[in-house]
Amino acid sequence: MTIEDDIPRGHEDYDDPRLTAYALGELDGPERERFEREARAEPALQRELEQIRLMAATLTAELEAEPGPVLSEAQQAALARAAQPPGRRTLRMPSRATGAWRTYLAMAAGVMIVASLGGLLVYSLFLPPPSPRVVGPDLPPQTGMRKATYLPTPGLEQKAPVHEGTQDDDRPGHSSAPVGHTPLALELPRAQFIGTPEDIRHLRAIRPPRVGERTMPMVPADVFNVARGKPVTASDTTPVLGELKMITDGRKEGSNAHVELAPGRQWVRIDLLADHEIFAVVVWHYFLTARVYHDVVIQTADDAAFTANVRTIFNNDRDNSLRLGIGYDTPYVDNHEGELVVPRPVARGRYVRLWSNGNTSNDLNHYVEVEVYARPVK
Repeated sequence: MTIEDDIPRGHEDYDDPRLTAYALGELDGPERERFEREARAEPALQRELEQIRLMAATLTAELEAEPGPVLSEAQQAALARAAQPPGRRTLRMPSRATGAWRTYLAMAAGVMIVASLGGLLVYSLFLPPPSPRVVGPDLPPQTGMRKATYLPTPGLEQKAPVHEGTQDDDRPGHSSAPVGHTPLALELPRAQFIGTPEDIRHLRAIRPPRVGERTMPMVPADVFNVARGKPVTASDTTPVLGELKMITDGRKEGSNAHVELAPGRQWVRIDLLADHEIFAVVVWHYFLTARVYHDVVIQTADDAAFTANVRTIFNNDRDNSLRLGIGYDTPYVDNHEGELVVPRPVARGRYVRLWSNGNTSNDLNHYVEVEVYARPVK
């Protein structure tokens, strides 16, 4: 899976005739399926589509509630005669009254049409503008850059996330912590790049840069990094560079302190040696160059085989490449702050497993450090 820079862009007002045709059910089968694939990749387009459907439903209800013209008894009798079978009709020459009645009906129909169009115009003026899409500037793709596509599985777009984790929790009122809780304290490495930083601004469907300082979660005072010095195993038993023990050795500077695993789908597993209440997990993949790691998944469990009490606390595998379920978290650019994942509610387990599937620079997988902030289960 890869990050695609050619997701349909359109205009911010989506002047695509297929949008209205789809909302009215007028698109044929192949065109409808193609439009649905494009719409699933654009949340703003989905919102625009829902607004059109809402507008159409509102206008239809208003027109149905509009009282029609009241016919006189003579007019009703004329209509009844017109509805009779040909053999039973009484033919009469039109009179001036009949012509006036037809003129009246034509004028009433015209007034209703004009009123409906006017109502549609006024309604559209008060519609809120569509939310702007968060995308990067339109820059040419970088040579050699791996691209990926994040498209949700059809029919799953509106389902609740499969995990309960959050990143950088900034919920209202979050600062009011229970007694004995303090902000999580992280020791961060220096922000640094080696060589010419990679330009990945053209990539789409990634998390935009955060504005302001990161909000730290409140945790009990006895919570600490229980992963420090704990044993690490991995799907790649012979890393290309480094040793697996470096993932929990406390060194986070990145240079000569990272582990490089084989290409493709790979995982690392940390044994905490006992059951713990897990309040936060922080992972540094590789931040000396700007890159995005694909299909990042973090899980906790009670056993090494991950069959008991398995819980996914982070998942941005949008197309289920890892076969662990559709991910709803956003791909992000690695940096010196690390990716902070806060399970809600608190997770519990002995093992922590982290997955990845290459990155935007190459197909390899890297880890500088993983920290697990927890406390033993009492």
